[in-house]
This record gives sequence, C-alpha cells and structure tokens, in this order.
Amino acid sequence: MERGRKRYQATCVGCHGASAAGQKTIARLAGQQAAYLTQALAGYRDGTRSDPVMTPVARQLAGADIPALAAYLSTLK
Repeated sequence: MERGRKRYQATCVGCHGASAAGQKTIARLAGQQAAYLTQALAGYRDGTRSDPVMTPVARQLAGADIPALAAYLSTLK
C-alpha cells in the first residue's frame, strides 16, 4: 500500500488531486475497483488505450507500480 501511496503522490496528485477525487474533466480515481484501474493503466502503458496526458505518464510506470497504485486508490473514499 505504501508503494502505491508514494507513487500516487509523486506522479498523479498534480492532476487528480490529493484525495484522488478528480475534477470536472479529470477522472475520479478514489474508490474505483483495483482491477479496473490496473487494466486502464496497463492499457495506457501498452498503447491499447490512448490519452495525450495519461499515455506518457503510464509509460513511465514500472511493472509493480500499476498494481500498487490500483490497490492504494481502491482503498480511498
């Protein structure tokens, strides 16, 4: 869980916010299912999903970062 929290703070908090609640045009990540988040991040990283902001961010994630992020975010309310 700690790895996911640290990675979130270093990589995602700037856009998705400290609570991962998102904003009007930025997705809410808090409380999403870990399986969905894992699939989405892996898709951005491997190119099966595309977004001009998320794709380059996800490509910088190490293999263990994705499940750690997903597990952490799924615990947030």
